[in-house]
Amino acid sequence: MYGFREVGHGTWRAKAACVGLPPEWFFPPRGPFPTEQYVVCNSCPVIMECLLTALRMETNDTPLGVCGGTSRRMRKQIKQALLPRSPESLSVGELAIFMATWQQPKSAASPEVPKHEGDNKQDYPDPATNH
Repeated sequence: MYGFREVGHGTWRAKAACVGLPPEWFFPPRGPFPTEQYVVCNSCPVIMECLLTALRMETNDTPLGVCGGTSRRMRKQIKQALLPRSPESLSVGELAIFMATWQQPKSAASPEVPKHEGDNKQDYPDPATNH
């Protein structure tokens, strides 16, 4: 369920600022973007490697929580903005250049608490229930 965090995907993983944090930490409660996760991700020397891996690995059936300083919603918007290119065709350097110039949609910058039950269900799923 926790994707590349469990298997230590590649040599970059050992350099990550989040090494040793429990898997639940990556799945904060729904609401505004989690500050603690954002701070850790943005201090990480391998943030682009993490983000690129998440963009490549995440599916609807395998949510990854907070990765590379982004929420699931943000990664969906990044994938949309990358079209027609796919994450599989990008290098870490190309992703870093793209992210430096990408203008994040306002709605992704500060996600709001869902107004209706069921909204944002996939942003930060509960690891205990896998929903």
